[in-house]
Amino acid sequence: MRDDAVGIPLVTPAGWGAGDAEVAPLAAELVGILTTGRYRVGDGFAAEAARLLAQELQLPSDWRVVTFRSGTDALARALAGYGIGAGDRVGVPDLAYHAVGGVVLMAGATPVALDVRDDDWNLDPRAVAETVESLDAVIAVDNYGTPCDRVTLGGLCRQAGVPLILDACESLGSAHPDGGPASSVDAVAVSFSFTKPVHAAGAGGALAVPAGVAERILASEELLARQVQLPELNAAALVHSWPKLTTNVLRLRQQYRAYRELLEPMGLQAQVEHVRGTRLHAPFLLPNSVSAEARGALVAGLAQAGIEARPMFPSQSRLLGLGEPPPVSAQVDRRVLCLPTGAGLAVTDVAGRAASVIEGWLDAQTPASLTA
Repeated sequence: MRDDAVGIPLVTPAGWGAGDAEVAPLAAELVGILTTGRYRVGDGFAAEAARLLAQELQLPSDWRVVTFRSGTDALARALAGYGIGAGDRVGVPDLAYHAVGGVVLMAGATPVALDVRDDDWNLDPRAVAETVESLDAVIAVDNYGTPCDRVTLGGLCRQAGVPLILDACESLGSAHPDGGPASSVDAVAVSFSFTKPVHAAGAGGALAVPAGVAERILASEELLARQVQLPELNAAALVHSWPKLTTNVLRLRQQYRAYRELLEPMGLQAQVEHVRGTRLHAPFLLPNSVSAEARGALVAGLAQAGIEARPMFPSQSRLLGLGEPPPVSAQVDRRVLCLPTGAGLAVTDVAGRAASVIEGWLDAQTPASLTA
């Protein structure tokens, strides 16, 4: 979409105007794919998308990228590639998108919900250290687009002989001082869905793994691995979107910075970045004693102002019925408010408008609207 429509443009053909330079070459390529029936091929745009991702992740030559229809597909295939199935236990951060625990359940394994750190709300290495000897795999997540401590987590998992799968579905375009993830983790799942800084016409994902693991995944008939790979139509849009990755991450980060400048003085707590992330989401913690009803009223008030805010991500323990959430995750789950930076951004002055609504909401709070 164009800057006169929203504050942060989406990288999607649906938002391009008839005169936009991207339309004509992409349209010609899509027609070519349709008329030749090359929906899924071993080369072409999907291969170029894989090359671009390998370059972005700084993958070594003995790793391979396999493209899929979604990041969820990529996570599921990562578990399968490492032989995770019935009877296995997989450590997951309790605070994460529900697909993380969901793919573990789909594999027939048991998700073990682990606590998050109290500053960046990513998987806590201390929780992994306490449980890793009883686990068969660990999934770490770059929550809200902010990279987790993959170096420490990777060291713990490798010492225990347990594969570490990195869910980087929200952090494509982040900057890590230690370079690419392959030195710390055993698999990297990435998403190109419509909410991401670049996407494959609304859907897409990829998995980066050592070549031997990729071969096992692709050879597995029961997984129908080739049938869930990224179609060429989507891959073509992704390749055309890719040059905008850096610019869009910068815009996402600028939007989050605008929120912070206005909301932190009001007492809202921002997520700490130990490593530069994408800021795909703008999460803030509301005051400690805010009730669920009061937070719901704030979400409704923001919606009336044209701002799509959400209380996400929920505790996976609570959402999937895994038992009581661990303490830090329970606190974040209860207090978090996620403001739009990208796909949910519908007004240009979103930070100022959100601050005005939140300020009025804070002034209206009474002891009756708070929990003890």
